[in-house]
Amino acid sequence: MHIHCRNCGGKLQGEYCHVCGEKVLKPEDKAFSRWLKDVLTNLVQFDGKFFKSLVALSSKPGVLAEDYFQGKRKPYLKIINLFFIANLLYFVLPSFDTFKTNLEFQMNSQVYSGYVTESVEKYLLSNDLDIEEFRILFNTKTAEVSKLILVALAPFLGFLIFLLHRKKLYLTDGFNLALQFWAAYILLYLIPFSLIIYSANSWFGDVPFMRLVNSDFFLSMIALVFSAIYFWHMLKWLSDKITLRIIKIFLLLLSFVPIIIVYRALLFYITMWTV
Repeated sequence: MHIHCRNCGGKLQGEYCHVCGEKVLKPEDKAFSRWLKDVLTNLVQFDGKFFKSLVALSSKPGVLAEDYFQGKRKPYLKIINLFFIANLLYFVLPSFDTFKTNLEFQMNSQVYSGYVTESVEKYLLSNDLDIEEFRILFNTKTAEVSKLILVALAPFLGFLIFLLHRKKLYLTDGFNLALQFWAAYILLYLIPFSLIIYSANSWFGDVPFMRLVNSDFFLSMIALVFSAIYFWHMLKWLSDKITLRIIKIFLLLLSFVPIIIVYRALLFYITMWTV
């Protein structure tokens, strides 16, 4: 048996290194039965934390936020892990292209569209492509990239949450709250509502009511209502007066405009870089 830790080199005084916590491996630790037991144990622990986090995320967002702020984190998944799970599900499941922006929209409907048009024209000339070929290429790639860089949304929203509550929160607390919000937005609104709309479209077809439901205006209003309600419950523990909380939530909703503009500009740049 080795007398020094394989990981840090510290002198061993038992089955675990007292310096770094590394376990001393024995031959029986490599048996299949032990391996299977470890896998099942970790799976059960993950499932328990995930479902507890999901329940808190959906039914007690303020409790989850306050527990995480106070340091009561052991019962839950890390917020960043919860966000990445939400991001993964968003990537693999059918859902609204909420964050995707196709080439036509980038070239004609953004404050930076002049730069986009100039960049596209240069790309077409240097790669001997026509606009239709490039449009298909760009739209396919941007659909992939848009889901991969969702994490970029968190710092912007987190910084604003911190500014609005800077007497009570650290900047990292703002980031954690932003990650919680976006995880909830994806898991509780975006994915389930998308599945409902897809099912309704297949049942009812292209009727006037479904055209209204599928319109950008209707979907945006539903998203804003969900966001306002979730912010209300998530931030309730900060004990702002009702009027002040309403004002702060309004500012957070208003911030979606510049946040999405910056996100779409970043999306265009990364898509052009990877296309």
